[in-house]
Amino acid sequence: MNDFIRSTRTTFAACFLLGSIVGTVLAQSPSPQTKRAENPALKRFGREITFYLSFDDEAIQADLANGKSEPTTVDGEPQYLPGLYGKAMLLSGVSKSGAWVSVDYPTLDNVDLTKPGAAAVWLSPHGWVRGDVEDLFYPIKIMSGGAQLMFGRQGQLINPLRRNDMVFLWAKVGETKDISLPGGGSLDWKNGGWHLWVMNWRSNSIEFSLDGGAPQRQDLPAKIPPDGDRAGHFIIAMQVASCRYLLDEIFVLDRPLDGDEIKWMYEQGMNTEKTKTAK
Repeated sequence: MNDFIRSTRTTFAACFLLGSIVGTVLAQSPSPQTKRAENPALKRFGREITFYLSFDDEAIQADLANGKSEPTTVDGEPQYLPGLYGKAMLLSGVSKSGAWVSVDYPTLDNVDLTKPGAAAVWLSPHGWVRGDVEDLFYPIKIMSGGAQLMFGRQGQLINPLRRNDMVFLWAKVGETKDISLPGGGSLDWKNGGWHLWVMNWRSNSIEFSLDGGAPQRQDLPAKIPPDGDRAGHFIIAMQVASCRYLLDEIFVLDRPLDGDEIKWMYEQGMNTEKTKTAK
């Protein structure tokens, strides 16, 4: 009997010690929820998010996706560097299929242009050298439902002047003429600084906000068909070697964002950047 009691006590003590060790390890290990909670926009917008990509796991698989989370095509070499929230992605290398490297995700159930919605992304210049000849790049392009929307930056061409610097939202519906909605410029952007791009869409209009500014609105030349094919392309990080940039915290929502929400999102990001700089 005494041997049985001693054996039982030894087993209990071992189990208790093992449980304590496991509990400590689990408590110290960051969970996906802990990572996601770092960006307050996740908590604020919750179930309205249809696609979310953080790069925090050093992967290009989406953290949240109503449709497929894996990209269909990766044309370039993803690198993961410190971002605004956790990690960010730099897409480098040489394109195998065209001028710009890019990553392409399916739109089905992730991005729906046939219904009102929004997309947002944080972008930071990386290794820019300013000059008379600066290139173009496109952080996000959506092709679905008979329409196309695209964030763009055109670099300046000067001496002589052939093109002004501009940051814009481009749109095209069906076979109608494409339109561009300017949102500001990038001449004063610095390497390492973060900039928030937000687009809203409705059946007959688009809106563009840069760095928390009030959304600028423009009518579309035609309505986006409500019964259009929702399968398509959600392309990110289109760039060339002369204009590399980091992307972080890509959101797609099932409704447009209002001016106060965009301003709040920008202020949260700037507070995070100030906190990190101060350390």
